[in-house]
Amino acid sequence: DTMIEEIDSTIPICGTDVHIYNISMATGDPGTKKSYYQHRHPGVELHYILSGQCKVTCNGSTFDIGEKSLLLIPPETYHDVIPNIAKTKRICLSFKISSPVDATKQASTFYNIYRCATPLICNISDHECPYIFDRMVALLEADKQDLFAKHKLLSLCANLLLELIPYVEHNNIECDI
Repeated sequence: DTMIEEIDSTIPICGTDVHIYNISMATGDPGTKKSYYQHRHPGVELHYILSGQCKVTCNGSTFDIGEKSLLLIPPETYHDVIPNIAKTKRICLSFKISSPVDATKQASTFYNIYRCATPLICNISDHECPYIFDRMVALLEADKQDLFAKHKLLSLCANLLLELIPYVEHNNIECDI
């Protein structure tokens, strides 16, 4: 059971261009989908576990992530994300960041955080981000009559990526897998 909102839009954030490909929400059970396979993307993939638990394999390392956990998968990283508890619900954001258009510290920091060399996993239950993910879920589940849903999702994506900067930057050492 997957809902995908094809976004395919570019938004400016901190002196970079962020191309949002899509936002997907999936609810799954262990062993119910046979199409899980190791794959990679040219951009970043960000997963947030709304409920349940997933088994994640990134570049040969396997680990479990649970509710309110955030997984940041760098570009070109072989991975799969498989539910291992019934009714696991997660949201995924796929995006690519262009090189900074200016040489400010702000642009370089933003770009480098999301081009990390290794996958990051963090529990963000005590952070502002779960609220942003809840708003995304509400928009994805809402009636498609909302003419501004895509723009609201883009705004939430920008807000989410900005909110995560200090958290990921501060926890970078503890979050490295």
